[in-house]
Amino acid sequence: MRSEMMKFVRNVSLQCLNVFPHDHILKEAALVAEEISNTKMNSSSVAITPCRTLAKSLLKSNRQDVHLCGVYARREAAFGNIEYARKVFDMALLSIEGLPWDPKSNASLLFFWYAELELELSNNNSSRSSESSLSRTLHILCCLGCGVKFSQFKSQPSSLQLLRARQRFKEQIRVIQEAWIHGSINENSVASICRASLFEELTSGLESGIEILNQSLSMVLPERRRQIHQLELLFNYYIQMLWKHHSEVELANIWKILVQELQIYPFSPKLYNTIIQIGHLHTSPSKLRWIIDDYLHKLEKEALIIEYIESLKGNWVTTC
Repeated sequence: MRSEMMKFVRNVSLQCLNVFPHDHILKEAALVAEEISNTKMNSSSVAITPCRTLAKSLLKSNRQDVHLCGVYARREAAFGNIEYARKVFDMALLSIEGLPWDPKSNASLLFFWYAELELELSNNNSSRSSESSLSRTLHILCCLGCGVKFSQFKSQPSSLQLLRARQRFKEQIRVIQEAWIHGSINENSVASICRASLFEELTSGLESGIEILNQSLSMVLPERRRQIHQLELLFNYYIQMLWKHHSEVELANIWKILVQELQIYPFSPKLYNTIIQIGHLHTSPSKLRWIIDDYLHKLEKEALIIEYIESLKGNWVTTC
């Protein structure tokens, strides 16, 4: 039953991609559903990632799909095949220079995903592996920051490379923020801001990384942020960074920001997940349950009000 349901989700996601071919969330949904449908509940170890066949089939039909390469690499990493994931990321980034502008413009998210993967490995591994992954993260960010062609990791970036990357990132941020003021916001520009923030966090500390995110978010009025779903990705990253350093930041401050942002993004699963994580440390389970129930009740009321207004509109049109 579970397997059949996941096959249905996979097929629906693939059908939706015919209409929205650039939606990487649909691509990830298709690959995850394929994994679940092909993985037995009691399986302890499988050598090959269950979605590999589907991913390769999709890539064969469109070798210029940069986002699909990134989504696939992340699934390989999630399954524990780190070296294979690096191979996919490297292959995709090395081939970008030969692509037309349209697929090449999607590379920002690919660089960011790769850097995030290496950073996660640096946080979870032993000291030697952690140092190597951190150097890889900086190498990935410097390749983009310095504006040079991507190359496979060999050694940690030099001080001069880090300096050039920082200056280049500052220039990119200035251009992006000016575009945001005029309403031109897309996923690639959001990924660029996240990359720059990550670079500053790693080289200058948490405050520098947060400052970039705060400056960028201030470019857009709160009422407009609800209408621009790409900014939800930026705020999710903001919360992720705060949570990663929660030992350095007062939990009450993170909690306050979370509750405020739920007013703007009331259906964000990542925000609710973080609320549960922080609530586990910040409050009692019963109070946390009460907070979530109360908020969901308010959302239900809001949905009913919207439905009522829409019905009134329909009646007004009919009578006119």
